[in-house]
Amino acid sequence: MFTVHLLLVLSANVAFSGTIVKYLPGFVGELPFTLETGYVTVGSSEMFYYFIESEGNPKEDPLLLWYSGGPGCSAFNGLIYEIGPLEFNISDYEGGLPSLSYYPYSWTKTASILFVDAPVGTGFSYSTTAEGWAVSDTSTGVQVYEFLKKWLIDHPQYLKLELFVGADSYSGISATLAIQNILDDRDIKSSVFNSTFRQWLWTRTTLNLKCIKDINKNDILEPKCTYASPDPVEESTRRSLRGNSADFIKSPVTIPEKWCHNFNYSLSYVWANDESVQAALNVSQETVRDWKRCNKSLDYDYDVTSVIDYHLNFTTKGLQALIYNGDHDFTIPNVGTQQWIKELDLTIVNDWRPWLVDGQVAGYTIKYSENGYRLTEQATHLKNTSVGNVMTCLIDLFIGEMADVQLFYYFFESERDPVFDPLLLWLTGGPGCSGFSAIAFENGPLAIDRDTYSGGLPSLKYNPYSWTKIASIIFIDAPVGTGFSYATTTEAANTSDTLSASQTYNFLRKWLVTHPKFLGNQVYIGGDSYSGIIVPLLVQDILQGIESGLKPSIDLQGYLLGNPVTDYYIDDNSRIPFIHRVSLISDEYYEDAKLYCMSILQLKLTQILEPQCAFSSKKPGELEWDIRSQEANVIDSLQANKLPELRCREFGYALSYKYMNNETVQSALGVQEGTVKTWNRCVKTFPTYTENVQSSVYVHKNLSLTGLRALIYSGDHDISVPYVGTLEWIRSLEIAVFDEWRPWYVDGQVAGYQTKFMNEHFRLTYVTVKGGGHTAPEYKPKECQAMVDSVVASQSIIKTLPGFDGDLPFTLETGYIGVGEMDEVQLFYYFIESERNPRLDPLVLWLTGGPGCSALSAIFYEIGPITFNYSNFSWKTLPTLTLNPYSWTKWLMGHPKFVFHPLYIGGDSYSGITVPMLVQRISNGIEAGDKPLNNIKGFFLGNPFTDENIDINARLTFAHRNALYRMNSMSGDIDMAVPYVGTQEWIKSLNLTIEDEWHPWFVDGQVAGYVTTYSKNKYSLTYATVKGAGHTAPEYKPEQCLAMVDSTVKSQSIIKTLPGFDGDLPFNLETGYVGVGYKDEVQLFYYFFESERNPKDDPLVLWLTGGPGCSVLSAITYQNGNDKGNKPPVNLKGCILGNPLTDFKYDLNSRIEYAHQKELISDKLYEDYMLLYSHIWANNKNVRSALHVREGTIRSGQDAILACGMKLMFEAVLSIKQCSPRGATVF
Repeated sequence: MFTVHLLLVLSANVAFSGTIVKYLPGFVGELPFTLETGYVTVGSSEMFYYFIESEGNPKEDPLLLWYSGGPGCSAFNGLIYEIGPLEFNISDYEGGLPSLSYYPYSWTKTASILFVDAPVGTGFSYSTTAEGWAVSDTSTGVQVYEFLKKWLIDHPQYLKLELFVGADSYSGISATLAIQNILDDRDIKSSVFNSTFRQWLWTRTTLNLKCIKDINKNDILEPKCTYASPDPVEESTRRSLRGNSADFIKSPVTIPEKWCHNFNYSLSYVWANDESVQAALNVSQETVRDWKRCNKSLDYDYDVTSVIDYHLNFTTKGLQALIYNGDHDFTIPNVGTQQWIKELDLTIVNDWRPWLVDGQVAGYTIKYSENGYRLTEQATHLKNTSVGNVMTCLIDLFIGEMADVQLFYYFFESERDPVFDPLLLWLTGGPGCSGFSAIAFENGPLAIDRDTYSGGLPSLKYNPYSWTKIASIIFIDAPVGTGFSYATTTEAANTSDTLSASQTYNFLRKWLVTHPKFLGNQVYIGGDSYSGIIVPLLVQDILQGIESGLKPSIDLQGYLLGNPVTDYYIDDNSRIPFIHRVSLISDEYYEDAKLYCMSILQLKLTQILEPQCAFSSKKPGELEWDIRSQEANVIDSLQANKLPELRCREFGYALSYKYMNNETVQSALGVQEGTVKTWNRCVKTFPTYTENVQSSVYVHKNLSLTGLRALIYSGDHDISVPYVGTLEWIRSLEIAVFDEWRPWYVDGQVAGYQTKFMNEHFRLTYVTVKGGGHTAPEYKPKECQAMVDSVVASQSIIKTLPGFDGDLPFTLETGYIGVGEMDEVQLFYYFIESERNPRLDPLVLWLTGGPGCSALSAIFYEIGPITFNYSNFSWKTLPTLTLNPYSWTKWLMGHPKFVFHPLYIGGDSYSGITVPMLVQRISNGIEAGDKPLNNIKGFFLGNPFTDENIDINARLTFAHRNALYRMNSMSGDIDMAVPYVGTQEWIKSLNLTIEDEWHPWFVDGQVAGYVTTYSKNKYSLTYATVKGAGHTAPEYKPEQCLAMVDSTVKSQSIIKTLPGFDGDLPFNLETGYVGVGYKDEVQLFYYFFESERNPKDDPLVLWLTGGPGCSVLSAITYQNGNDKGNKPPVNLKGCILGNPLTDFKYDLNSRIEYAHQKELISDKLYEDYMLLYSHIWANNKNVRSALHVREGTIRSGQDAILACGMKLMFEAVLSIKQCSPRGATVF
């Protein structure tokens, strides 16, 4: 890093000019990244740059200085054509200014990049003196170095970051010199180079010119544009070939075809020479008359022919280098690059092998190391993989590999459905226990086969109870120093609780970048034992990263913790009470132990019922509380060539050491040679680790305010972290219990006990595992798999369905809920979120009739959002699905965000029997205090089977009436299975009071059926017939049934945005209709604004605008609505009248005097136009759609008449001297 004295010396001489650019010509909207452009003065030169801040974490991601080859090629090449976040939209180009689009594979996903036009004379960089235009290899290296120093002085926030220097093509010469200049001043972190262009290669290419004249030197598999190089000799340099692009724009006849790379290059001349572009980039006027992508006329001296000696010097400086080649490049072939790298005489760490992106070979790589210097050479194969994606992964992997901390991981894809199953990041405890321990002994798909071991390399077997049956899992060796993870410096080896959490978060972000297909999966974080400290910290870091917009975005759903170390005071002090509770000590011994903290009997910490093997405790009389001390005994026994007894669990642990320290195993796992001398399942001692968090309870408290889910489980035979202590700190979170302590079952047997806690945001499930030890899945694998499956995989989000074209345009979830004392009945469900406002809209539980009819029937044929596409049906193919535009679009325990929504229970046909019984049970449960409490509002029944005698006997009456004149509620009026006349009969038997007599209801002005309303006490029943509908009314009349339900549960709309208003509305606005009159024949539209202060306590104001006939929109916009920021009086106890028309004599005759006092005459024209705004806005189609105004109900023009009337009134002010009460009225 640069030191403080450097800043003091140079700060007085810095000339800097930088500007943030938010918009660029050709790019639609605001740039989705931070771009700064400007000049830095270096001697007599003004060096132009483009700086783009990292799109990941700019405070921590490294800084990359980049300039292009040539010499003389603008850094704009790197920005647009190589590693920047913009690209030209070639396919749509038809002439004029080229358009730009966002490039998803930019290296700015990983690093902040400083692109500089170097040397002077390149791009927009220029000299203020004639002498300053002359440059060379040597002076370019100095210019770049001086530029970097001065830029960093003006941007000190980047001084602390890792610095990489990158370049390609000919800049491999000058960039090497720039790095040497940096080293001569002060060591900086690292360097990145593309293939170094060397003089001997140039000469050899010229000698073979006749043999290669028809080959495209830049990519041997691409066609050579015949006019790309007028002078074949010039093709020996890449700069000449690309430089000819400047000639393309001079004559339309010579513009390349779009398939030719030069077509893309030619667009840069059109774009960068446009005046509006240069103004947007803040280019100094008249400094560069003709921008060139690559300047062929540069006054340049090639004074360096080789930089190999510089690279040899770098091998002693502890730097890291990435050298990469496109393997189809003939200008600088990869075989030549390999040759000069071999001359550096470095040690091969990882020999030549493929590297992968998205499961495809992206190229080949070899890694070297010497005295702390590391060099990675990669030949990039671009045939079958996106070039941009490969290069993004390349730089991200390199920066990751060059980091001081290298975290090793094992990743297993879900064995069920890796596309939709969640992704689980698993941390093993310790601290210092390897992820392989979890794989082989807990929840992974492999296990050490201890039963068949007879010496040599242990064998592995498949674990049928692996959690990979449920989720894709990343097992990580964390913190650094665990398993195969290592540090490259002594300082980096030091870590702590908080630092480990931060490093693991960075690991997860980088892993997701290199595995983009999992970016859309739900993510859970899990761990056991000491991970109870780290996992909550990690989850909190992830949430903070999401809130601050760090990329990639992580769909975090919750976390899992097993026997978690959480609070040292609670955990430690719960051990003696636990031992006493399970009757391992007498009451007397318990009382003495509480007073004197006595050393007690020989027990096995991790499972009280298992034998304590003799070698496991060096001090048989003491109970060793630290698990690592027991692991140390295993290591000691191995060093003495003594295996534990087969009966001991430690026998398997010992075999893991033999397996993982085998060279063939490490080679198969891709472990870097020489990085870890000996693999340990759990480190014996950890002097580089600081336990700086004594309790994570406060973090759990913070997390309880989020929308996450948590599963905490305890093996109930564990002494090290007893379940009684875990339950104590969970209760201290003060989250309400909504499911009391009760057993849970696997295969009809009690597997443990569970209780559930929930608030408005957060859900925590606590589970004990009967007979489980400290790492419960190790002791009870089948039970723990079932436990986790019920939490993280009991439901699935369905994004696609066979037969439906594309992704589903609504949220569909399916799953099972266990009911019964032992969850022996598993009920399948389909849940579809409201397509309007799922946060506020009610929740409907729908039961299909029968009994025995699947809910799928209601989804496809009645009220769901999809139905079969009958027009395209063929018996030979799978039926296709299409959208239904008239969709109604223990479960609550898994979906706490819906607990407080209005709840309706609905069904049809035979559900007329079960729905009332269910509603009765829910009501009884609420009265009894059953959790979760729900907000039940009512129920729907369609053509319900209710009373066998009434329904069946009504069929004859129905047949007689033929049901053509009186119809619906949720009775299809031509249904004979459950005739509406029978439904009417049993409703009348309830002896309810009729509130609204039998009358028609309408949809689109047509009679849709008939309705009557009853009530008694607080109970209300609406009965409606649906004209022309059969037994399942929505199947026959979907539009009418949707309107019917909407009038019941969705009579209003929450408005979040309005045309003409920038962003979301900063207040709650609801609009809707209320029917008034005998038949609701008058539909009054309203606007409701919730108090912005305290809606629970503030008064409610009903506001009527004057006129008569003035829209209330006039009051909202012009008088006291939110747009003006005015508030209604706080303590309103009566009516409010604004400018009220009260007495014609006083009101009208006062106008002339008022107009005179207020000079209204001079503002007349302004007032006229002001009043016309409401007409323009309220009659706009988008506005009416946003407000949910019913089409065809209001003719446009009424507000216009009012506005014109008001205009006439103001004109009348000029001529009226004395107005009679009526004579001057101009309304």
